[in-house]
Amino acid sequence: MESYRGTEIAREKQGQAFPLLREQGIDLWLLLTREGSDPAVPLLAGGTTVGAAAFLLNADGSSTAIVANYDRGHVERLGTFDRVVAYDLGLEDALGRELAARDPGCIAINYSESDHLCDGLSLGQYRWLERLLARLGFKGRLVSSEPALAVIRSVKSPSELERLEKAVTATCHVYDRVTGMLKPGMSEIEVSRLFLQVIEALGLESGSDDFGGGPIVMIVREGVAHRQPTGAVIKPGDILLVDMSVKYQHYVSDVARTLYFLRPGESHAPETIESAFRVVHRAISEAAAALRPGVKGYEVDAVARRVLTTSGYQEMSHALGHQIGRSTHDGGTTLAPRWERYGQAPYGTVRAGEVYTLEPTIIQPEISILTEEDVVVTEWGVRWLSRRQEELICR
Repeated sequence: MESYRGTEIAREKQGQAFPLLREQGIDLWLLLTREGSDPAVPLLAGGTTVGAAAFLLNADGSSTAIVANYDRGHVERLGTFDRVVAYDLGLEDALGRELAARDPGCIAINYSESDHLCDGLSLGQYRWLERLLARLGFKGRLVSSEPALAVIRSVKSPSELERLEKAVTATCHVYDRVTGMLKPGMSEIEVSRLFLQVIEALGLESGSDDFGGGPIVMIVREGVAHRQPTGAVIKPGDILLVDMSVKYQHYVSDVARTLYFLRPGESHAPETIESAFRVVHRAISEAAAALRPGVKGYEVDAVARRVLTTSGYQEMSHALGHQIGRSTHDGGTTLAPRWERYGQAPYGTVRAGEVYTLEPTIIQPEISILTEEDVVVTEWGVRWLSRRQEELICR
């Protein structure tokens, strides 16, 4: 189970949920979980359970947890539900009695065709629930919770913003410590290990789940992709890209930096590289100026994309940015082009309280630039969470 700080966030999230349920005509939001299967449960309950459980949020502002008898004590101590009902033999009868007593006309459940963080209900659970509802005479009452859950997950509460800001600040501190240690002769793997060592020495935790939990480290001439570090060694004249995440109390940053390693006699990078960096920096600045409540995700992406293409560079092969929170890709609206692979995410409306990355990238065989910044959307625009990379880091 999570600590008390997790329950603090759950209360804030439930506070966001109840008015949304009423606004969307939902009588009951039903979250089913077993062994922590649904990623929305820790967010809204403040913890997870071992046994199968049902968490019910009602439009009238009340809440009920139905849990196995051995989970009852844990859930009661969380204090995030008005009622905790324990079952002995199985969840079906206990949930059936609760649903029959309430007779909700519209029941929201966690499924989505496009947002993995809103798709926490497995097929097996869905079929089990359908049989239960048919027995109760409740056919045709299910709707997707995605319209509500996407907002609740995206719009960060005060406690969430506090954690995210600390994660981002810590990430910038790690970069300050590590970039001064990097030099030609080090391999991508050694660079990744050095970042992990500094993260641990500072009492922090890596926020990456990929490649052994380390950052993405890429010497540009070895290829730019979402890949694990290799034994390739840094040479003078190389561009190095690092993409790193730090976790603070379940919330993660996502910040990337570009470095150049000077050749003998050089005091700065060649103009072609400096020019590419300036274009990326301007793309971030213009996208940040366009990122405000009410705009669509694809509209912000188009601003950065236009800066790159009008400056003579190829169009980005990926989205400008995504939301961060409990995950480095936290679902909801995405700052992305209207391509099929992004589904409905680019069409979402930006809201105050959402936290985004801005990462317009130039990818070329010899010159690639990746600078990723984290910002929170406010009523008037954005507030920078990361300390911007204003110039190439030269070593």
